[in-house]
Amino acid sequence: MKISEIQQLIHQKGFPDAPTSVELIETHISWVILTDQFAYKIKKPITFSFLDFSTLESRHHFCQREYLLNKRLAPNMYLGVLPIKEQGGRFSIGAAEGTIVDYVVYMRKMDHHRQMDILLNKNQVTTEDVRKIAIQIADFHQRTDQIFPLGDYAKSIHLKFADLISTQAFIGQYLGKESETLIQEIIQFSSSFTKQHSRRFKERAELGFIIDGHGDLHARNIFLMENPIIFDCIEFDDDHRQIDVLSDIAFFCMDLDHKNKEDLSREFLKSYLSIYSCMPLAEDEGIFQYYKLFRANVRLKVLALAGIQLENEGGLTDNQLYEIRSYFRLMKRYYLTMEKKYLDKIL
Repeated sequence: MKISEIQQLIHQKGFPDAPTSVELIETHISWVILTDQFAYKIKKPITFSFLDFSTLESRHHFCQREYLLNKRLAPNMYLGVLPIKEQGGRFSIGAAEGTIVDYVVYMRKMDHHRQMDILLNKNQVTTEDVRKIAIQIADFHQRTDQIFPLGDYAKSIHLKFADLISTQAFIGQYLGKESETLIQEIIQFSSSFTKQHSRRFKERAELGFIIDGHGDLHARNIFLMENPIIFDCIEFDDDHRQIDVLSDIAFFCMDLDHKNKEDLSREFLKSYLSIYSCMPLAEDEGIFQYYKLFRANVRLKVLALAGIQLENEGGLTDNQLYEIRSYFRLMKRYYLTMEKKYLDKIL
């Protein structure tokens, strides 16, 4: 569907419920329509290097994937997949008659005031909250499917890490030439670290620590209800979701560190490891720190790629530039900490 058709659907009130209010939210890859009680997520007909929503069939497939994968952690939030049909110039969701023009992921609307990132900004997240999240994630990681990847797993991780080089010139434009030099140093460190620990990366895969996880585990994807609701896992690329458990939890810890909540980050990790002992060797602690560095790298790259697109559409806002700077600083901090501890051993 096109945005004009989405707006027409809203104007025509083509919903299964009879809402008194409707709100449209747009992301890079989706439109989300919020009504009084429900949310309807529509995938944009777009293609990137990491996803393809260009056809009706692919959007249907990935709506089904999103529903099934997110039922694992949020069974009461994800309700199903519904068709959008057109008949006589009218669009409606879940109608019995008409031609199918698209699909929606049908969800129960959550109280956005309970979104964890909002509560973190208000200093309203407690250690008990992160303990509850740790319990849920540790249980999920132990019962979800194990993945046994082929090939050199450590090398594949580094290649993803090294893709930051694609945004080096953009970052240097805003953060200075020294940032470009540091990016090159960090990428070289990643290459050395993953080679040095390649055997342990491989052993962890053989031990079943690579799982079909969440892949996008951060505070904005959690509602802090009596029992936390963890949602919006990656459905469009298995490779970004089928990862080491340490990579999954490193994303969450990195996100808390970025929000200056290192105490909550430590408490989450402590609680998680008390349930699921996935760092049996001292070497695993270094791999966990590497995954935090990797996750800060990925967030920086995603923001930089969005910034490149925004440059062509009118320029970055001060807030967007602030976010790029803050993730660069976090990546630098992680790198300098690891460099002191591991570089001599690597060399």
